[in-house]
Amino acid sequence: MDGCSNRREELPQKGQQIVVFKTCIDELKKHLKNKKRDSKRIAAKRALKIVRHAKWKKLLTVSKIKESQNFADNVIFVKVSADRIYSRVAVITQDKKLAYDLVNLNNLASQRGYKVFVYKIAPGGVLENNKGAPAIKEKHSQPIEKDN
Repeated sequence: MDGCSNRREELPQKGQQIVVFKTCIDELKKHLKNKKRDSKRIAAKRALKIVRHAKWKKLLTVSKIKESQNFADNVIFVKVSADRIYSRVAVITQDKKLAYDLVNLNNLASQRGYKVFVYKIAPGGVLENNKGAPAIKEKHSQPIEKDN
């Protein structure tokens, strides 16, 4: 986003918009308070600074929060799932599990819509495809049978 804010004429193009969900900003603010992991705190501080600057330059808008929006991944998934029916959607996320779920929206047999594009920011600030990785579910132990 740092480089993007210097090229305002390129982003967003006519008919496109960049939206950051309020829940995402809230999650960044939560990471800002993380005393245990400096890397998360520093990254969150930098991201919030970039969002503030981009908002000031009118490169993006921040959506309002609704009561049903409980955490960022859920909000993004639900919004993309609904919007892809009528609009082209691209998401930039480092979250592998979210990326995997979003990419799999393209494989739905019961719903038609535009293809969802998911990217991540690679070293050097370059966007590259993010296919994600499936969540590894923990195996639950077998229930203990009682002796009669």
